[in-house]
Amino acid sequence: MEPKLLTISIAGYNVEGSIASTLDSCLCKQRDLLDIIVVDDGATDNTDQIVEAYAQKYPGVIRLAKKENGGYGTTIMTSIGLAKGKYFKVLDGDDSFVTDALDECLNKLKSLDEDVDLYVSPYLRTSPVSQKVMDQVDSDCSGLMDIEDLKAPWRIGMHAVLYKTSMLREVGVRLPSHCLYTDVLYATTGMRGVHRVFVSHMPLYDYKVDQNEGQSTSATSLIRHRKDKLIVIRELLKLYDNPAQGESAKALNVNLAWIATFCAWLLGLLFRIDVSEENWADIHEIQTALKKRPEIRTQMDARSGSAKLLSRVPKWLYRPVTKLYTRAMRGKTFYG
Repeated sequence: MEPKLLTISIAGYNVEGSIASTLDSCLCKQRDLLDIIVVDDGATDNTDQIVEAYAQKYPGVIRLAKKENGGYGTTIMTSIGLAKGKYFKVLDGDDSFVTDALDECLNKLKSLDEDVDLYVSPYLRTSPVSQKVMDQVDSDCSGLMDIEDLKAPWRIGMHAVLYKTSMLREVGVRLPSHCLYTDVLYATTGMRGVHRVFVSHMPLYDYKVDQNEGQSTSATSLIRHRKDKLIVIRELLKLYDNPAQGESAKALNVNLAWIATFCAWLLGLLFRIDVSEENWADIHEIQTALKKRPEIRTQMDARSGSAKLLSRVPKWLYRPVTKLYTRAMRGKTFYG
């Protein structure tokens, strides 16, 4: 049997309705090069039974790893520890790959004359009513290059990245348990060890959004898990304030972009949902973090006019601004 080229980590928490189609999308022509790990994170449905059936049908390709519930980030860390593939890619249990693009990705990884730390590609963002190609690298930037030559105009997220497994282990990916949105921490931490990159412009990942109220991008989930976003902001700030030895300026810029994005998203959410001392404390924490790091505030201001205002609201204006902002945003999505 050929050595495994790519490990695919799939979080398998209560995804019995989608896991079959997710696994089917991974079964490309060169499936023998794949090491597909579905991590059962204490699921209470029939996810494990479905995966076991696939594992029996595709031995040596698909396997099930069971663990106590610890949340999304712990499934990624479990897979990194178990991975047999030279490279590593994360896939959510309710998303899928473009199967032909997965074959092309494997072909490219096999043909490279040198190892790369990062393979970056566009992804599809599919909702019940539309599908968009999200390319996070400039179109004139392609092929093999050093990280500093990567033309990424803004942030690079989990759906776009595929990392070298040994590099992930070297940088030490540490993700908090029982916390949503840790995919951003995974992508950002991985960037800290990247030196050589291959850029593809063929969409590989199909990110399904707005499918149901249980998804992390739904309004219900965003409101319920708003503290998780604050946890992620704190962790991103730790990475930003303590760069790794040899970390590239590009990696720092990607982290800066995610901090600015999450601060803008969370400020917009907090000013729409409630007027309370607890919410104000969270708003003030974000405002203070931005005040201490003006370069992050500058990035946020350039991208979000509303966040530019909300990040400067004093406490005595908190209640009236919340009322006005809530009224102005009525009917608009909470996504972000």
